[in-house]
Amino acid sequence: NETPANVLYIVDAPLTAKVLLDQGNAIVIYLHDNNRDESFEGCRYAFEDPNSINSEYLERIYRRYHGIPWDILETERCYLRETTVADVPEFFRIYADKRIVEYTEDLYPTIEEEIEYTKEYIANVYHFYEFGVWTIIEKSTDRIIGRAGLSVRDGFDEPELGYVLDTAYQGRGIALEVCS
Repeated sequence: NETPANVLYIVDAPLTAKVLLDQGNAIVIYLHDNNRDESFEGCRYAFEDPNSINSEYLERIYRRYHGIPWDILETERCYLRETTVADVPEFFRIYADKRIVEYTEDLYPTIEEEIEYTKEYIANVYHFYEFGVWTIIEKSTDRIIGRAGLSVRDGFDEPELGYVLDTAYQGRGIALEVCS
């Protein structure tokens, strides 16, 4: 049977989970004493205590399955959300001013390479850590003006907080605002 596309299914049977996943549905597994030894191959999210989940958690699972970026935070002047591949051309505009990369890494040489990197980043960093470097959007214009967030760096025990801000927006306290 066809299933509605705007539903997050909570399932506790491996066969049901497989069918729903094969149809492209968003699912979360309810683990309990009767299914702990079952294999839920391909399932990314599960819970054991129904009282431990909330609507925000369920919405984030749904959004992750359907490639909808998570809204991270809102400040007085900006929104932060997960980065999407559609953001990459704006990053190239921002990074065109080489002063940007004086203290941070540059983008890949081509938009196509950066898009592939961004796809991998979304799939691996956001999915695994549930944090990362996010896109900064100015509220008043809906314009992408930079990036900020947390990075896991080799050789360090804790994530590093950092930002990149379009030079036209520097000196206004925006980096402090979003990083605080």
